[in-house]
Amino acid sequence: MQVYFKPKTKLGKLSAWLIVAFAVCIGAFQAYYASLRGLVPWYSNLLMALALSPAQPLGIAAFITGVISILRRNERSIAVRLAVVFGSFGLFGLIAFIILVTFPH
Repeated sequence: MQVYFKPKTKLGKLSAWLIVAFAVCIGAFQAYYASLRGLVPWYSNLLMALALSPAQPLGIAAFITGVISILRRNERSIAVRLAVVFGSFGLFGLIAFIILVTFPH
């Protein structure tokens, strides 16, 4: 079994590009938030919300396409496996949000 870094299937390539877009969104949010030195909460600033809003759907999409490419297309690349790991953060964040909204403390 040979393991590659770059994906070979179309779904694997899509998953890798989705996780790159996820990282760009998170990086843009972190850079802008660091420039403000934490003086403004992130949820009250429109630019920070716009940078962070597409990150979760991109992470979830990278997770789903990565899992499908691994299970159905036998993708063996490291990039897709990393996309599944980092994309799961978006999925776990959504699950945590749903739990907190459903069962408030």
